[in-house]
Amino acid sequence: MDRRFTIAMTLVAALTVSAGSLTAQTIPGKRAQAKSQVAAGANKKMDLEAVRTTQLAPSAAAHAINAKLLAIAARVHIGQANCEFKQTVSLSAVRSTPGYFNLSFKSQHYTMVPEETTTGAVRLVDRRSGMLWVQIPAKSMLLNQKTGQRVVDECKHAAQLARAGAV
Repeated sequence: MDRRFTIAMTLVAALTVSAGSLTAQTIPGKRAQAKSQVAAGANKKMDLEAVRTTQLAPSAAAHAINAKLLAIAARVHIGQANCEFKQTVSLSAVRSTPGYFNLSFKSQHYTMVPEETTTGAVRLVDRRSGMLWVQIPAKSMLLNQKTGQRVVDECKHAAQLARAGAV
């Protein structure tokens, strides 16, 4: 019976420490240890609160794009691109979220976000579906990263055609 009481009191002490308050129900021999745990818990709570206040709200953080990605987004050719086999891809900017684009191909619609590249190519990705739009000076193409296949190739926007004619 005495051992059960000691275990029960230890559990009560542990619960009160984890709740951040020290009560008189703690075992006398463990009181100093419990106080230090409460102090450590208070510091952790303050650290977590500091992190929460410095971070963006979840919805804002999900839509935040840095300046480098906005610079990439400025180079995206908006409008319709004519592709091989008389297919078309349409790109439009999302008005409510700068740097985001809607891509339409056949009856599919994707929300694309720019990614940095080392080559200077414009790369737009829909992480949910795995679709990738790559735009280089000569052409653009739509790839499916999950299957590793090109969906459509040789897409040329009017700006790409003008550049090809000027060269």
